[in-house]
Amino acid sequence: MMLFSGKITNSFLVYLDKHDVDSEKLFELTDLPTEFLREPSCWIPAQDVEKFVASMDREFGSIFHDNLPKLVG
Repeated sequence: MMLFSGKITNSFLVYLDKHDVDSEKLFELTDLPTEFLREPSCWIPAQDVEKFVASMDREFGSIFHDNLPKLVG
């Protein structure tokens, strides 16, 4: 199983927090525990991170009028 660093999910959450996006809605979009999403030192299964990133882009990309993963990166 391939794992991705929690730095990825943490970066999305920090970016959205800085832009005053409601955190509660973020956590409804994933089955992953909040503590994993915010913890940059953890490792998360790749397919879960990919689902998370796709959900974030689908839900919030239009707010920023751009590709959210590109902006976060």
